[in-house]
Amino acid sequence: MSFDSLDRDTDSGPSGPRTWSSTVVDERLAGFLANLPDGIVIDRAVRDATGQIVDFEVEFANEAACRLTGMSQDELIGHRILDLFPGRLENGQFEAYVRVVETGEPLIRASLCDHDVRGRSDPEGFGRNYEVSVTRMGDGYDCVLADFEHFRTIGHR
Repeated sequence: MSFDSLDRDTDSGPSGPRTWSSTVVDERLAGFLANLPDGIVIDRAVRDATGQIVDFEVEFANEAACRLTGMSQDELIGHRILDLFPGRLENGQFEAYVRVVETGEPLIRASLCDHDVRGRSDPEGFGRNYEVSVTRMGDGYDCVLADFEHFRTIGHR
């Protein structure tokens, strides 16, 4: 079911049928994404005059993504990926993300420490073991950072 169809669909609650507006769904989805234990990052493509992708800009990052990257939301949201992580150009990650947007073929990889983390809010963030899943979302991509260390720690409590 797409978000567009939610304006027309109804759900029967205790007080009878109710219409779910896209605003309600957007608020619930935003709350859901913000509170997931996995990191969620949504980036949009930045294109040059010829339409070539030259960078990505972070539009959303939940708290788990901040914990894993060692950066705050203020440090991430509204900033370009190659400014934040210049190593992605050299190690091929940037091109891999461009391919996801251009082809729609998802990418799954292990985390890589691709930048100098000194001075970050959590300098050890990129030293963690997590899986990165990247899928196309509009003219950009969404990225899920599955934190295996976090789940192992929870399992021992």
